[in-house]
Amino acid sequence: MDTKRIKAVFLRLIQAPMYLVIDVGNTKIKTAIFESDDIKNFDSVKTKDLETHLTHIFAQYSIKSAIVSAVGSWNRDWEYLIEKNCPLLYLNHQTPLAFKNNYETPESLGVDRIALAAAAHGNFEGQNCLVIDAGTCITYDFINKQAAYLGGAI
Repeated sequence: MDTKRIKAVFLRLIQAPMYLVIDVGNTKIKTAIFESDDIKNFDSVKTKDLETHLTHIFAQYSIKSAIVSAVGSWNRDWEYLIEKNCPLLYLNHQTPLAFKNNYETPESLGVDRIALAAAAHGNFEGQNCLVIDAGTCITYDFINKQAAYLGGAI
C-alpha cells in the first residue's frame, strides 16, 4: 500500500462515524467498535473464531472504516472479509501519525508499541509520557512533550 493511499484511508478512518479497531496480539485478538470516541462494543476472541465474529460485527453495525494492528498472525481471509465491507488500514511504521517517530530503525518497531505511543500522545499531548505495557512481555516507551517518540525497551 503506498503512502498516499495510507493517508487517505487513515483520514477516512478518523472521520468515520463508526469504525472497527482490531488488535491481533500474541495470545488474543481484541476488537473494539467505536462511534466517535465512544466504545460501542469490545470483545476478545480466539483466532479460530475471528471470521465468525467479524461476520456478526458487519451484520450488526454500520462500520465505515477499520484499522488493524497485528503483531500475531494475520489471515488474508480476514482481510478480504473486512475489505468487502469497508476500507482497511494496517497500522505500521509508515502510517501517518500526529507524532514524529525518532526510533533509529522505525521499520523494526512493533505496531503494538506504535499504537501505545499514538494513544499516549493523543491523551497527553504536550506532556512527557512514559508508556508501560504489561502484555505478553513488558515494554517501556517514551514520547516527549514535543511529540517525538524517543524509543524504549522490552
